[in-house]
Amino acid sequence: MTKLLIIITCTCIYLSYGCSSWKRTLASSGGADQAIENAITDFMHTSKKLLKDDEVFNIEIDTLDNDIINVRILGMNYLPQLLDPEKDIIGKHDWSFPTKYTIKNGKLFYWYDPNYVITQEIMDIMLAYDQIYYMRWEYDFPDMLSNDFQDAAKYFFYRYDLTCYKKIESHIMSPTPELKCKQKPKEKPQKSNFPKLLPY
Repeated sequence: MTKLLIIITCTCIYLSYGCSSWKRTLASSGGADQAIENAITDFMHTSKKLLKDDEVFNIEIDTLDNDIINVRILGMNYLPQLLDPEKDIIGKHDWSFPTKYTIKNGKLFYWYDPNYVITQEIMDIMLAYDQIYYMRWEYDFPDMLSNDFQDAAKYFFYRYDLTCYKKIESHIMSPTPELKCKQKPKEKPQKSNFPKLLPY
């Protein structure tokens, strides 16, 4: 009986550690980059259905107010970027085209960061994942499949402690949830220069 209790106890401890160990890797401080990394880490462990549905995900970020950083992750398998083959965008800014990316377990996550320009590297990555469609004429559009009812993972991070956050999976506009976090410090946060998110 004692041996059985020891085995059960050890198993519970192991499972508890395994289920929460990824949370220990979350950054508690930082800015947009750290909030994005935290969102991706959480997404990879808690959004199994959304992760299964797509191979490519677009990330958008916004500062809703002085205290909240909003990160949204949306599957983009069937929504490639439309480009004019005669227009050179390398080394330039275009808020509609990503400037940063990361690959996790074969899944591509990309986003636009106004502090970076478009590079050949990210162009090659987008092409490798079939995320670029070169338009042959002005109104040449691919057969894009969009789902207005597709859920997005929306994260609301407390900017003074990025480990304090809430996540909502929905295809409709989500009000900012109440975060029960520690009292904010006196220093003022830096102003965000990320483009505003669309209201959904």
